[in-house]
Amino acid sequence: MSKFLNPLLHTLENATNSYKYYWLLGILHQTAIQKQTEILIEDIFLEMLVESWQIFRQFKLYYGFYDQLPLLIDMAREELQIDDRVKQHDLRKILSENRNSESIQKVFKHLVKYVPYRFLSSWYPEKLTHLPDGKMHKAIMERSKNDEDILYCFVNTDRIHIKELWVTYINDNYPLLKGFVIGKLNFYLQKRNPNVPAIPSKIQGIDKRNLSKAKKIWSQYLVARKFNFIYSGQIYTGTNFSMDYFLPWSYVAHDELWNLVPTSVSS
Repeated sequence: MSKFLNPLLHTLENATNSYKYYWLLGILHQTAIQKQTEILIEDIFLEMLVESWQIFRQFKLYYGFYDQLPLLIDMAREELQIDDRVKQHDLRKILSENRNSESIQKVFKHLVKYVPYRFLSSWYPEKLTHLPDGKMHKAIMERSKNDEDILYCFVNTDRIHIKELWVTYINDNYPLLKGFVIGKLNFYLQKRNPNVPAIPSKIQGIDKRNLSKAKKIWSQYLVARKFNFIYSGQIYTGTNFSMDYFLPWSYVAHDELWNLVPTSVSS
């Protein structure tokens, strides 16, 4: 079993940008969740945007100098006027419905040049590295057709086919595989954002914030004690109040009580 996994492990260990991680997360999603074995490459690219959107737009993580994924996300966001706080399932629908837009097509054009082919290069490390890109890509397309241990082969330039061995392995081990990829992506991003907390949580996406517990505790306190709101300086008079974060939510990515303070509604 480890023999056919070794090239995949090597691919993730030697990634110089985030594309390979998100490409694999897209394949895992389409295979295990959407139950597809023949996958449109564009659908994987859309899933790459979905998986990386919140990390960049809400949490502002740095991807590295050579990584163009943030730029591609910005183009799509600007053209389609997508809110930074959009939930993943809504974002997936918006991007799919607008796949023919100029910005999304630019994403496809940029990613399709290298990502689907370079991802498989670890399966043929010594045989193809000396070839120029065009010949390397053609060689990978040809060799992958008859290689049963490889993750996928190309049906054509628009579609890939997940090999039977991998379909079984992905469906049997989807949570483990996804967690492993997220762990590798965490190391990649942590190296480039050394002082940023909670990167694993940010990678997996946070769609809900729950401030009800904190507001209940603070409401009991405010009834019994005189209190000046931290930002406005107003005195709490027993009317409504809001909760806010002392350290920005985009930095800490949690709703722990120690980081929540009451504020006046108008502040």
